[in-house]
Amino acid sequence: ATEGLFSSTAPNGLKVAEAALQRGRRPQDVPLAVFYELDRVVERVMELGAQQVALQFPEALLADATDVVWALEELLAGRQAQPETDPPLLFVLGDTAYGEASVDEVAAAHLDTDLIVHYGPSTFAAAAGSVSVMHVFGRRQIDPAQCAAIIAQAVAEGEADASTPPPLVLVYDSVFAYAMEDVAGRLREHMPVLLGTLPEPDCKVSGGGCTCSNGQEPPAAPPQVVQTPPPPPSPADQRNPTVETVFVGGLVVPLAVPEVDAAG
Repeated sequence: ATEGLFSSTAPNGLKVAEAALQRGRRPQDVPLAVFYELDRVVERVMELGAQQVALQFPEALLADATDVVWALEELLAGRQAQPETDPPLLFVLGDTAYGEASVDEVAAAHLDTDLIVHYGPSTFAAAAGSVSVMHVFGRRQIDPAQCAAIIAQAVAEGEADASTPPPLVLVYDSVFAYAMEDVAGRLREHMPVLLGTLPEPDCKVSGGGCTCSNGQEPPAAPPQVVQTPPPPPSPADQRNPTVETVFVGGLVVPLAVPEVDAAG
């Protein structure tokens, strides 16, 4: 029933493929140093005293790999406390197109890596090694005030008959993670907001010594979602409890899902 849904012969198959490619690339209006957080990477390299640094790019960002290496080499050279010492060796991991959201610690281990900088979306899957890992999601430009205003207006229009606005679940593309606390703070002036946060750890892929980029210690075990029963509705509002969910992300192409034969 789903044959051809994602093929180039599907009604919008080409649009889906192009949207996926554009979503993964660095926008031309976002400077290289901003998108790849070069200053934060340099700080992490200097903090660890790393001498062998592996850069892992997803396929969509490989076109920027050379420029990123050159820019990092220049920044690191300017931070050398002793000019006569050798700067850290930077190298780009290859053959990571399959499973690119996972840290390729096997390839990094071949070059005795001190630090892996993983660019793009990540699974945060636990690994078996002990090399330090830094995650850089990339950054796309967004105006938090404008974003919050648009969301608040959309929720208000959709819940015009409600006495109080429903709780809002705010999810987002990882390239907007840096701005979502700001957006959520503005929205909380109008409604309760539940914000999903990314761990974004600069840490060991296993074992201790892990610190998050926000300066907080991560939990010893993966966080768990605990569901509690909602309070009984008040007499003035007997509606079933509802929530609004908003996704802040890139281009979304609607798919015309074929009808499924009930007999099949």
